[in-house]
Amino acid sequence: MKFLLFLIFLANAAVAQQQEYLVESNNALKLMEEKKYEEAISIFSFLVDKYPRYSTYRYHRALSYSYLLKYNEALADYKILAQQLSDEPEYYFQAGALFEKIEKPDSAEWYYSKAISLTQEDYQYYSQRGTFYLKQGLYSKAVSDLDASIRLNPNHLSSLHNRGNALSKLGNKKKACEDWCLASSLGSEMSKKQVEKNCQQHPCTK
Repeated sequence: MKFLLFLIFLANAAVAQQQEYLVESNNALKLMEEKKYEEAISIFSFLVDKYPRYSTYRYHRALSYSYLLKYNEALADYKILAQQLSDEPEYYFQAGALFEKIEKPDSAEWYYSKAISLTQEDYQYYSQRGTFYLKQGLYSKAVSDLDASIRLNPNHLSSLHNRGNALSKLGNKKKACEDWCLASSLGSEMSKKQVEKNCQQHPCTK
């Protein structure tokens, strides 16, 4: 009987502790909403130490590091998350974005590509890698990725605008203007400027 009571006591203590950690997690998320990232990181770090394999705490700490421009710290968390949950594309995608920010293009491409290999249904992944290729001067690769993004989301302004930029670099001004015209009609001010500057011979049709 005493042993049974002891087990019940342990179970109740564990539940109480889990509830306490849930409150701490909610407090940290609220701090993130208030852009108090250092304070949020302090709480998430405590929770990561307690539950190192619970991905949510580490993920939100990585996001907080990113908002503070502490990219290396964020990358360290994303790498661990990718090891723990190797079939989750978002961690690879976020790592790719950070590698791009710290100007490590080979690593950025690898992580973007790994994310896309795990899911071919996210237009933002294709758009991000396509924009990355555009910045790298790899215009044909950019067009291919942005084609995929637009197939998944035909009215995605960034993909339309950037595909127009890539097509223009490849010398296909007519197709570029078609993309800029569509993006402009959907509200893209950047595309509107491209139309005004570059599409006198290929004006937008109403």
